[in-house]
Parts: sequence; structure tokens; C-alpha cells
Amino acid sequence: MDDGSPTIVTRRDFAQQLAFGLGLGTASAATAVSAQEPEKKDPPPRPPTPAELILTGIVQQYPSEHYNAEVIEGIFGDIRSDLARGRELSKFPLQNSDEPAFVFAAYRSDRPHGGELR
Repeated sequence: MDDGSPTIVTRRDFAQQLAFGLGLGTASAATAVSAQEPEKKDPPPRPPTPAELILTGIVQQYPSEHYNAEVIEGIFGDIRSDLARGRELSKFPLQNSDEPAFVFAAYRSDRPHGGELR
């Protein structure tokens, strides 16, 4: 019953026919079955936190046999507290003209105790 009209072949059908022709029938049959059934995908893994990334970098850059679960947990806690402290400090607005408030006292040998002001 060939009426002379060309048959339309989709890319998927062409790939399946090509795979069967190359002897890869099982792989293409599996893809054909999986294409028909909706896939149940696991949720994507959560991205690592900045503290986890820093800890991973430290452990990789400075390997040691002294690392155990207790030491790693202590380092991880220090990293988390440092990051939290940094976030708190960055919330405080500074201007370009802000500078540390320190008192400079030049050394003078004529003062007792090496020039310290008391």
C-alpha cells in the first residue's frame, strides 16, 4: 500500500533504527521504554554551604593524619563562627573616610618607662 508519499521519520525513530542496525538494540529498547514511562528523578543534591566548601579546601590543601571526626567538627565550628562574625561586621556601614581610632604616642627617651603615657 505504498502510495508514493514520503514517510516522516522523527529523530528519535531514526536513532532507534540506527541503534538496531548497529547491534545496540538493547540500549535503544531501554531508551524507548524509558521515553514512554515518566522518569522518577531524585531531587537534585543541595549545594554545599560556604563553610563546607572552605573546610573541604582546607582539608585538601593541608592533609594530615591528625584529622578525625572530632578535629574536623571543631574546625568546621570555627569556620562557621568566623563566617557569622564576618556577616555581622559587614552589616555595619562604613564610609571611605572611616579609619581606626587609635592614639599615636611617639617614643620619647626623656619620659620614664620608655615614653609611655600614664
